[in-house]
Amino acid sequence: MDYSHIENEFGGEIARQFFDSVAVNNEIKTSRYQEILCNMGYGYDVYDAFDISDDKMEVLIKKDVIEMNNVGLEYIRNHYKKYTALYIDENIEAYLRIITSDNFSYEEALHILGMEIGDKEKIDLLGLTTEPISVVGKGYSSSLIKYILDNNFDEHDENELYQHFSEYEEVIQSSIYRVAKSRIANIIDNSTIVLDDNLLSELLTMSKCSMDDKIQLWAKALPNLTEETCKKHFDELGFPELKGIFTKRNNYTKTYEDNSFIRDILYVLKKNTWIFDYYKKSDDEGYVVVKNPIKDKRY
Repeated sequence: MDYSHIENEFGGEIARQFFDSVAVNNEIKTSRYQEILCNMGYGYDVYDAFDISDDKMEVLIKKDVIEMNNVGLEYIRNHYKKYTALYIDENIEAYLRIITSDNFSYEEALHILGMEIGDKEKIDLLGLTTEPISVVGKGYSSSLIKYILDNNFDEHDENELYQHFSEYEEVIQSSIYRVAKSRIANIIDNSTIVLDDNLLSELLTMSKCSMDDKIQLWAKALPNLTEETCKKHFDELGFPELKGIFTKRNNYTKTYEDNSFIRDILYVLKKNTWIFDYYKKSDDEGYVVVKNPIKDKRY
């Protein structure tokens, strides 16, 4: 049958009553249920059947029988939660128009971030929350990742972002750097964090953290450095003279200034077996570095 002519034949009131009775009927075969509702073309701005079967609810949503509005959204959330994502997918533009800070849903926002809609719409939606959002492995665009790192940074992403800093686009690197700069103490204290060498360089040269913190950042990275990268970081720390340590033989005539920063660096080098030892040459002179004493009988 073609149900589109019922209104013409029986009048609007009877047609609507028929439509309403079908819309809440679980006994009708789903294919016929869909056929009747689609042929008649009515819809609901308020739908309140609470025991409709799942297959019928899918028809109601996919065929736009239930309008997207505040009442409809609350109804789906409360009574058919597993269909919330489908309801949003089928009505995304209307959904974005009605969402405010009062009816915002964090879970729904995460779902929308993965949808193929514009970044502007996603960023406007995120403007309603400061909750942390992960960007790792999500495939988000650069502009969206940048916004999230600047406004919704998830500390669980920290190690992944720092360790793979160089693999991200420059616009994202700038946001990762800003995050790292604000979390220096956490980087130093967290033994599991590994810094990309380029990120370490930026922290040593661009950040305004103390020299003590910079030396601790360098010390944390030392086990993963090469001789050449270590020399580079000595330049960045402002101690280029320490590059003289990397000679093939011990040099007992060369001394390094006696100050707390130099002592800290030499201590770390010895602790990590990059040098064998260091000692004061005299009270009035600096430190002598013993790189390898085994074959050097003068030591």
